Amino acid sequence: MNDLGHVPHADVSTPPASPPRREVAAALPSLALRIDEARRAAGLDLYRLAIKARLGQSTMRLAARGVATQRTIEKLSRALGLTVEQLAGSTHG
Repeated sequence: MNDLGHVPHADVSTPPASPPRREVAAALPSLALRIDEARRAAGLDLYRLAIKARLGQSTMRLAARGVATQRTIEKLSRALGLTVEQLAGSTHG
């Protein structure tokens, strides 16, 4: 606002930023088993793993069923002290 009480016009020459792309979750049947094994080995329940991985409860529940985005797998891997490949399995069959 300037001294006269007017709000300067916004710069309309720059287009608005596009919304962030949503990452697609993949269903990996063996992911649920590996998460469960690693979680138990670490002595964590799903709630504590979610906190450690900084994931929401709904995201954690999906991951525990083997449905996760790459970012979720990365967060879980770090929280469990594993590599992404160890947790998600190699994509290079």
